[in-house]
Parts: sequence; structure tokens; C-alpha cells
Amino acid sequence: MQFTLPQPHQLLRRIRVQSLSTGQEISTGTYHGVRNLLLVLLPDFQHPLVSVVRELAAQLEPSETVAMLVVARSTVPPPNLPAMQGLVLGCEPSGELHKRLGALNPSGDPSWALYLTDRWGEIFACWRSLERPEPPSAAEIVSWIAFVNYQCEECTASRWLLDQALGDDS
Repeated sequence: MQFTLPQPHQLLRRIRVQSLSTGQEISTGTYHGVRNLLLVLLPDFQHPLVSVVRELAAQLEPSETVAMLVVARSTVPPPNLPAMQGLVLGCEPSGELHKRLGALNPSGDPSWALYLTDRWGEIFACWRSLERPEPPSAAEIVSWIAFVNYQCEECTASRWLLDQALGDDS
């Protein structure tokens, strides 16, 4: 079955996976309208992107952006990734989500992909192993998060409130 991969400026469909901490279902819909989402799909917790995600989670403002790390080959939390605010761990052992979102290597096995959406689910950036050999650095992702926050006026202090306070009606 062929899938059309999500692209920038499209809405990322809501995703449901199993939480590695509680075993309950978690959904990207939980963050809709509330936080930006960095969705990170990995084959397992040994992937080099785990250290990038750890570094990112420490830099993210949890009230603005949440990172959801979803692995295909594990159903237990990794010992090398401590619980952090703004980081959600999930799994989807079937690998279907990885296929649907292009997180595959050339032989069709689960690999890596990252999607950055604003709080309304619009994809601003995506990186997939099918399209580039190396994943982005933490600095590149942080700069994209800053860009999303800058572009999304309704996500930050509104200019019109400042204009109202200053008496500017334009």
C-alpha cells in the first residue's frame, strides 16, 4: 500500500500511540491548540537521534513545545532517557505509523523521521531518512521552533493587545 507523505503546510493527522510510561493511549490531539509538536519517529532507543532529542528536551520551553518520541521496536522506557518535562515517550510496535510518515530505510524497515508542527497541527518542517542521509542537528530544530513561534502570532503575545494598550487603532 502506498502512502502520500505529509508535507509542510499540510495538517498532520492526529496520531495515537501507546505511552511507554503508563501503557495508556496517548494522542497528538492532547496538544492541539496548546503546544507546538516535535514528533520524532525512531526504530529503537539505540538510534543516535536519542541524544539529540535529550538535548532538545532540555532546551524546549514545555509550555510552548512538546517532543513526542515514538519508537517502533520497544515497549519499555529506555534507561538512557530520563523522564523530562516536555518529552513524551510512545511506541507503535506494528510499524504502520513509521510507514505512513516515511520513517523507513531503503529496505522498508523502520528508520527515523521528524515532523515539527505549530500548535494547530500545520507542518512547518519535516526531515525523513528516505530523503536525506543525516538527521538534523538540535540547533537546526531549535531554529525551526523559533521560526514557528515567530510565524504564529496567535501563539505568542498578540500585537493587537499592545496596540490597544497604546491606543493605536490601526
